[in-house]
Amino acid sequence: MKLGAIPGGARGWGVFSKHMLTRGAACRRGGRLLVACRGLGLWHYFRWVVHAAVVAYGFYASYGEGLIVKVSIMVMRRYFVFENMDKNHGVMLDEVLHARHTVRAFSPTELKKEDVEQIIKAGLVAPYAALPVAGKPNFRKFFVIQGNSPIKEKMKAIIVAKFPAHAESFEKSYGPTPFSKMLKEGGMKMANALLDKPCIILSGERWGVPAIAPESLSFCQENMWLKATTLKIGFQLLSVVSSMKLGNDKEFCQLLNIKPGEYYLDGIALGYPAANFKPAPVKYPDIESSLKWL
Repeated sequence: MKLGAIPGGARGWGVFSKHMLTRGAACRRGGRLLVACRGLGLWHYFRWVVHAAVVAYGFYASYGEGLIVKVSIMVMRRYFVFENMDKNHGVMLDEVLHARHTVRAFSPTELKKEDVEQIIKAGLVAPYAALPVAGKPNFRKFFVIQGNSPIKEKMKAIIVAKFPAHAESFEKSYGPTPFSKMLKEGGMKMANALLDKPCIILSGERWGVPAIAPESLSFCQENMWLKATTLKIGFQLLSVVSSMKLGNDKEFCQLLNIKPGEYYLDGIALGYPAANFKPAPVKYPDIESSLKWL
């Protein structure tokens, strides 16, 4: 019987009880306990707690101490995804969601490596579309450029050189919008200042079919943003990376040692907020005008 295939439900309990009864003396005791719990009706209310305890006890007694940790973690992860959640988690999450803001003014203080890695780990556990990346290893990548890395200046030179054509293309596609006007009038200044940040992370999501890498990467960046907020680290989206389609640019991709067109790229800046930083006021939609029950 595989460790990952412990049956559940009333019938599963009977099958597993029989399995336990065929093992050693300790497992037989565990199996009897399991059967007794079913007979008393306890399995309906406490089945996952009893299940975890009996399985851990039986395996511990028969196979040794090493397996109890592995089996306990396996059972907990499988059955206790939502059971461990309570109202306090919701309250804390609400606080983080409301504290999240864009930061555009950063302190020059360099971030701790472990904090940057925590933020990236949060991105790694974000949802993704499984079928488009099935059989494709390393479908999510991160490139960290911190301090005065020479890569930063090379990236900056590529963006500045290509920015005027990007602004023209944007206006052709969308017309004379306020954003296209901003790109044409102040875009070069913005492009020059764009990478002058304490820490830049380029995130990449491998393309697949259907082509929904941008959606997957948006989940990833949201996770990273929320994690950064809990660490009191400022976060700014560098959407010029995606809007200029730098994931398709041969010269830019050479800096990252990836093939052009293999990954959808987007960028973020991280850093401790500057001493004079104040979040801009944001008016979010209200639920009364946004919600319609059908």
